[in-house]
Amino acid sequence: MPEHVFHLSARQAWIKELTTIAGLVMLASGIVFLNRRRWLSGVSVAIGITILSMTSCKNSATNPKLFAVITQYEELKDQLDSLRSGPWEIETDTIRNLKLTGYLGLIAQIMALDTLTMTMDDFINKDLLLLEMENELNDISFKSHQLPLNSEGGFLTNIVYYIQYASPKSKEDSIQYLQKLQDLPRLIQYNQKLMEEGIKEGKTSPAIITQRCIDLTAPFRILISMIIFL
Repeated sequence: MPEHVFHLSARQAWIKELTTIAGLVMLASGIVFLNRRRWLSGVSVAIGITILSMTSCKNSATNPKLFAVITQYEELKDQLDSLRSGPWEIETDTIRNLKLTGYLGLIAQIMALDTLTMTMDDFINKDLLLLEMENELNDISFKSHQLPLNSEGGFLTNIVYYIQYASPKSKEDSIQYLQKLQDLPRLIQYNQKLMEEGIKEGKTSPAIITQRCIDLTAPFRILISMIIFL
């Protein structure tokens, strides 16, 4: 079976349930502050897909029609990835609209499948794929991109971690590093525009979240300021 096909063995099905429990614990701890259902499913998907990638098996059969849907999903993901622009691979409204249309079509196909012919593995694969797509559709519906700052720092985390841990080992790596630094103004301006759109629609992060994001960038403010005003 092709490597990209989703698979979990029946023996490991219980792990999927643990992802939901992990999400509930996260919810109870107060980390989630907006659209809790969206964040909970996001946690389940992230852990579930990680387990999925570690436990795939080439020799396991799957429902042919479900296999076809999964193939379409992978092709759509590749198309969306190719449309992300610039060194920071910004996701635009065009990408979100394509994702919305594509995912709704794939979900309709999944819901029309004959579940009587599915194995337990097929059910798990189907549910995980639905969970991931529905989670992303919830993001689009809620317009979560208009809240680029979150409890984990949002887009600022990507900047900070890249600057902090980048370790160019070749000429190509160094060129890519410089390109990302030079593209920082565009990334910051893009997310600033998203925040302004969100504010107009009444979407704002709690003050404690915003302050945490500000604190996150403190060690790098001089560097970022120098890059922005180059």
